[in-house]
Amino acid sequence: MIASMNDLLTTGEVARCLWRSTENVRYLTKTGKLKCRRTATGQRIYSAKDVEAFIASGRNGSRPTQSDERNDSD
Repeated sequence: MIASMNDLLTTGEVARCLWRSTENVRYLTKTGKLKCRRTATGQRIYSAKDVEAFIASGRNGSRPTQSDERNDSD
């Protein structure tokens, strides 16, 4: 378990939990693979419950490389 399921995490904290960069966490959020909320000042906040669900889902969530994109178009 990451933290108490009621805890809220910053982008940096989520990145450390997932062993990913903050850029990749923002990408996962932008593509809808990881849910977040925004504070009044626009900061992304993630619930520990949502992060745990993402981990449990086993989804890779990696950004596709250019070679992956070329292979998809074949």
